[in-house]
Amino acid sequence: MTDIAYVQQLLDGRRSQLMQDLRELPTTLANWPPDQNIQQRYEEVFERYRFVSEMRSRPLSEGPAYDSPESLRFEGYQRNLRAEVDNPLRQFIESARDQARQNPHLVDAAGHQRLDRAARVFSQVHAMENDLRDARMEFGHRAVTEARNAFAPANQVDRFAGTGGKSTENAERILDPEDAIQDSPDLNTMYGQAANLARCIGEGKCGHFSAEVVTLAHVHLHDPRRGIGDQITVMDFAVAKDRNGEEIDGFNHVAPVIGPPFNPESVVVDAWTKEPTVTSVTNYSVAQMRAFDYESTDRADGRDYKRIAAQNHSPQAWLRDNPPRQVTLDTAAATEFRQTMSSHPHADSVFDIQHGYRDRMSDPGAGLALTQQNFDRTAANNFGRSASPSPEPTLSAVLQQSRDFFQNRDGRSAPGTSSAPPPGHTPPNRASSPAPRR
Repeated sequence: MTDIAYVQQLLDGRRSQLMQDLRELPTTLANWPPDQNIQQRYEEVFERYRFVSEMRSRPLSEGPAYDSPESLRFEGYQRNLRAEVDNPLRQFIESARDQARQNPHLVDAAGHQRLDRAARVFSQVHAMENDLRDARMEFGHRAVTEARNAFAPANQVDRFAGTGGKSTENAERILDPEDAIQDSPDLNTMYGQAANLARCIGEGKCGHFSAEVVTLAHVHLHDPRRGIGDQITVMDFAVAKDRNGEEIDGFNHVAPVIGPPFNPESVVVDAWTKEPTVTSVTNYSVAQMRAFDYESTDRADGRDYKRIAAQNHSPQAWLRDNPPRQVTLDTAAATEFRQTMSSHPHADSVFDIQHGYRDRMSDPGAGLALTQQNFDRTAANNFGRSASPSPEPTLSAVLQQSRDFFQNRDGRSAPGTSSAPPPGHTPPNRASSPAPRR
């Protein structure tokens, strides 16, 4: 896995070459018969590819406004990337190359070379994306296994009920206080502290699972020979931006992304969900992820931040002053506790989130997916909705909005959308961030 960062560099180089050829392609097509409308067709398919590439390469802090046409368009393309973006352009290039071979007088030698290279590089890009995603998925599965063997999700309902509420009581008393973690200018050392503390009591919230995965990624995804490491980004879904650039409430959850955070070869590693989630960013169940803020971003550097954190921060010393409550409870007592758990003082921060897979959201047997709407369901309201948020649009509706936006991109009226996420409170899922916000 140490060569992941190097392969990513190679992939980025292939993409740069492909984009250069694609930008120069109109020159190659200039002599084609106008009745084929080939220029117009190319403009359409290339614009989709260019838009998606530009959205991914923007600085993390410059995401689109939540619920804006731009954000919805990117969401739709990400969810149906091959069918809506990559394949139409790739098929166009291959068709143009075949026609150019049959009619060589239409294209000069440089044009033939450009078409051949674009077709070849497109195939290479897809293959490298698949290989990188598979390698990151392999790391992700190892990481969530190690994390879940180390501690349990304190505020998932099964753990909450099985401990008679003591899991969340321990999290509130031991993990959440600000002085449980020492301030440090190094965010990764603070992640190490958070992971160590969760390991000591066997309980954690989403931020602690995120910290565990981040520290593992630093160790395993660094290439010591080349001195490079894979990108590690912790996405923060508590905050998005409206069209005026003002912060609006999302829902209180964080999750790490391994690789460039919005690329199809990157994966989300969410060990907090009841069924740990390791999936491509294009399949993560959080809608409009590009519009949300981020907690941190870094490159794997090979350092063991849990060990580094332990040198100056002693979880045992903290636990001596704040001893955890015992969490043993028999099955009969747990069943009885479920009848009254909605009245528990921490019930508002207890969830029943099964997974974070977008492709399982419509399967009733798969359990609730990690979405902004489902975060509004807590033990305090018996996992019913405490508000009436607007339902998420279907993929076909989002894609239609994307097409409408494309058709109106020259300044005509864009489809009207709300500038804020669906209403609802944001029950806490984590302690204060183990690292100060940037």
